[in-house]
Amino acid sequence: MLKPALQSKSRFLAAMSHEIRTPLNALLGILSLVQADQSDPHQAELLTTAENAGKRLMSLLTNVLDYSKIESGEMSGEQQPFAPADLIQEVTDLYAPNLAGDSVTIESDLGGSEDLWLLGDRQKIGQILTNLVSNAIKFTEQGHINISFEHDGERGAESSFRICVEDSGIGMTASQLSRIFDAFVQVDDSDRRKYIGSGLGLSISKQLAELMNGTLTVTSAPEQGSRFVLELPMILANKPEPDIAQERLATLNPTNRRILVAEDSKPNQLVVTAMLERNGFEVDVANNGTEACAWVKTKGHGDSAYGLILMDVQMPGMDGTEAARWIRNNGYDVPIIALTAKAFVEDEKNCLEAGMNDFMTKPVDYKALLSRVDMWLGVTGSGVSLPSEKAQELRSLMGDRAFADALRVFSEDVRRRLSALDKALFAEDLEQASVQLHTLFGIYSGYGFTELQHVSKALEESCQAKLVPPMESLGRLRMMSDELLEQIEAFCAELVSA
Repeated sequence: MLKPALQSKSRFLAAMSHEIRTPLNALLGILSLVQADQSDPHQAELLTTAENAGKRLMSLLTNVLDYSKIESGEMSGEQQPFAPADLIQEVTDLYAPNLAGDSVTIESDLGGSEDLWLLGDRQKIGQILTNLVSNAIKFTEQGHINISFEHDGERGAESSFRICVEDSGIGMTASQLSRIFDAFVQVDDSDRRKYIGSGLGLSISKQLAELMNGTLTVTSAPEQGSRFVLELPMILANKPEPDIAQERLATLNPTNRRILVAEDSKPNQLVVTAMLERNGFEVDVANNGTEACAWVKTKGHGDSAYGLILMDVQMPGMDGTEAARWIRNNGYDVPIIALTAKAFVEDEKNCLEAGMNDFMTKPVDYKALLSRVDMWLGVTGSGVSLPSEKAQELRSLMGDRAFADALRVFSEDVRRRLSALDKALFAEDLEQASVQLHTLFGIYSGYGFTELQHVSKALEESCQAKLVPPMESLGRLRMMSDELLEQIEAFCAELVSA
């Protein structure tokens, strides 16, 4: 049982989360809509700056909520087989492009662990590792960042393994070291500090390490860099057997494009409706759960029925979960996506238990939402073109032959990742599936293939929410990827023969 004071704080954070996320959702949505119609480069740059500021605010809010979950004992650990070498390489690959051309390099030393599999919580280890690397990048203006994997002596059934993140950055004084893992503490807490943040990343990382019965320690000196060591007791595991005979997933035929938006916030209604109608959907709006049920009853079960409902949770009168229960109890099987500013685990659980099919938190990434809508409606057609605008830039920078070589590497990596995704889903390893989808998201975005980027992100979010992605959406990803790879193959042949 939580202490009364801790219960009160958790309730306060949940309430404040909703109050902050709701207007922030509208703000980011309106910025996205205005940006889509903006042709003036200067105005577009200002809008992008505003949007990035909003996303940073959301990131800070997420850190506060994560800290609250750990403090209240809501955060739990999971044990699944994973390859530490793959995890370290993925984090290295994730940050390396951001440092390209800078005076900082990032490298990994896998310590001969390429074929090692361990039993542990891959997601939490990855969260700690990304926190440490992100911090290292923030405080290192020149030099190096190195991620290494170590172990003590012989690898027995249960051994102690270490992941180290070392940088050549500004380092810390003894006074700073004594407070570095405290909540809401920053290395530079002066009024004119250069490095900004919530001061929660390292505190969260240390508590996650302890949740896994491990430790997170640091050694550092001013102007001599820092070395963080994550040490965890983990058990050796066997590599999961792949499913060689798994068939490709099939796509569904397109269904109707009628959507009901149940949302009590007028600004959010405006943004979601405009986004959907701009993309060819028919939209009705309900101000609360009672109106949503009335709309569903009016449309009935026939050809005029809704193909999808976007359901806010916290609404006056009948809320979203009550409305979802009514819809299910009256025999309507229309897919329902929860769009909610309530981001705690129990909120997601309540939505799914009420009969909703999917869960997205506000502020909503509207491009990701559009892809999610397409998935549930079974909309087909890739919309992928080659080269994309970004691909054209790369081609002009690299030259035709080098660009063709890069595209071939891209194709090989995509095929490998899709195969690994199939294996992970067959093994019901949603954590590993999420990792592969996150990597695909980065690969597609790097070349400007935005539609595939959004589909991958939406699928990743489903896996992170412990939901098996719908077969039709996975099929759509495969169809679009296959089409893109065919285009790349033809495009490369054209470049080489030209």
